[in-house]
Amino acid sequence: MLLKTSNSFSQVIFERRFELALCLIVAWAFLLRAWGATSGLPMLNVKDEGQMIPAAVRFGSGDFNPHSFTYPSLYKYLLFFLYGIYFAVGRIFGTFSSVEDFKLHYFNDPSDFYVIARVCSALLGALTVLMVYFIGKQLHSNRIGLVAALLFSVDFQHLRYSHLAKPDVAMIFLMVTAIYFACRIATAGALRNYIWAGVFGGLAISAKYNAVTVVIPIVVAHLLVGSERNFFLRLRNNFHYLILSLSLVGVFFFVGTPFALFDYRTFGRDLEFVKLVVSRGDAGHDYLSTVAYYFKEMFLPGSWSWQGKYAGLLILAGLLLALFRRRRQNWIILSFIIVHFFYFTYKTSSDLPKPHYLLPLLPLMFIFAAQFLEFLTARLKTAEFFKTGALAVVVILLMLAPTRVAYFFNYELSRESTDERARNWILENVPSATRILQVGRHSLALPENRQSLKENSADSPPDVLQSKIKAVTKFPGNTYYICRLDPGWNVTEEIVQTMEELPLGVKLPESEMFNLSYWLEKEVQLVVIMGERQGVRGSFLDSVHISLLNFGQQLETEAQLVTEFVPEEPHVPGRWIRIYE
Repeated sequence: MLLKTSNSFSQVIFERRFELALCLIVAWAFLLRAWGATSGLPMLNVKDEGQMIPAAVRFGSGDFNPHSFTYPSLYKYLLFFLYGIYFAVGRIFGTFSSVEDFKLHYFNDPSDFYVIARVCSALLGALTVLMVYFIGKQLHSNRIGLVAALLFSVDFQHLRYSHLAKPDVAMIFLMVTAIYFACRIATAGALRNYIWAGVFGGLAISAKYNAVTVVIPIVVAHLLVGSERNFFLRLRNNFHYLILSLSLVGVFFFVGTPFALFDYRTFGRDLEFVKLVVSRGDAGHDYLSTVAYYFKEMFLPGSWSWQGKYAGLLILAGLLLALFRRRRQNWIILSFIIVHFFYFTYKTSSDLPKPHYLLPLLPLMFIFAAQFLEFLTARLKTAEFFKTGALAVVVILLMLAPTRVAYFFNYELSRESTDERARNWILENVPSATRILQVGRHSLALPENRQSLKENSADSPPDVLQSKIKAVTKFPGNTYYICRLDPGWNVTEEIVQTMEELPLGVKLPESEMFNLSYWLEKEVQLVVIMGERQGVRGSFLDSVHISLLNFGQQLETEAQLVTEFVPEEPHVPGRWIRIYE
């Protein structure tokens, strides 16, 4: 009886081996992405995180108009929903006694809100790994789906963005899900697949505008339905299904970003601003060199995407194999990769390349890598068992380097950074009420006194300002008068002159602010200048960046260096920080 039960259990395990392996892969992917979610808080590793959380919290006032459309609204609404759950749970367990108490908790230390958003990104990143499996299985086989999911689970760039409270990973998850249903259109052609492809495609664009190319695989999948050789016959076949799907893309964009309709003037202004920032000059400028640069970043060893010697080349080989073999189902994702790559290389072929715009390509590329590995192992003249073993060994070897990078990246996030050291040094050594100027893209999130809050929150609603002041009173400690000199990396004088009105919260520093005498008149006593590892970044020197570099040189000659915090790999992560008196 015991032997029979054991055999039955083993049979169940064998039959469910793909499902069990998939669960382990998704759990592994989530662990790698969620580790380090508290890194640096209450300071921010990436400035863009600071655009999402405050907007989501402001919805609690009852005004659901974000008043800014530099990003669409879906991700902000998702965070607002999660914060509602957080408040409800906290109210049940006595953490928050009222809505006002909840607001004071946020204004005193928003760390919990950022952790919730980052864990949300980690979860969506892990679910993207799951969708990669489903696409690989839908187009090819369980084995190719599992191999693609496993390789993608340790992709460094996707892992890095999954640590951030930004909409990029949510957009990628929704895009990949829409493409999965596009794959089902090609194989089944059912109306429900057209509907779901349109729904998730619209939501993806409502997470981030970059997802606009998601319509390409939907159209291509429709053209692959049926056996007719004539292009126009295939197009006409259930053409109303395709129109419905594409219409749903538009409808669900506005479901996720409804005030793009209700506040269309602001939406149009901000969308024009986004186009200017993306291009940073004339689109198409030096196009061939931009394509070559992006190609290098995507495929060559040691570049942006692949933390290993062979992964990028493996994917390139998989893409070439797919083009050579011309399997119809591959064109659903090949068409997306080709159009997205060349569209965004064109849009960003100016003085400021943006390889992170290619992030949506990464999940799908691993499907071609898995196909190439399957193609190689299938040609081994040996038993199927040994072919599977050889495939497993190759996959494990390919995963070693990116897994090592992922481990040390997460380990570094868990260590005290130069930002934390500088913040703690100020709190311990600088008297309360000192006037401090913070220079750079980032902030040490130092607590502000009432006068500072009134000056820096002049544009905030009166109830927000009062809540900030109450939080200062309720949670005593050193507070400072904070001045900021943010160089505004994505805003140039050319953009300011082009726009009649800039989006909410976007501004260019006045030229006199880059002079030390300006701040001496404002009685600033301490200057904290924050840059990258090599100092203040100046790869693309417009007038603002030149002014910032000159300001740094002025500090070196006319101010006294009190202390500095320098990152030391691999022990001290962070950015270069100097404090002047």
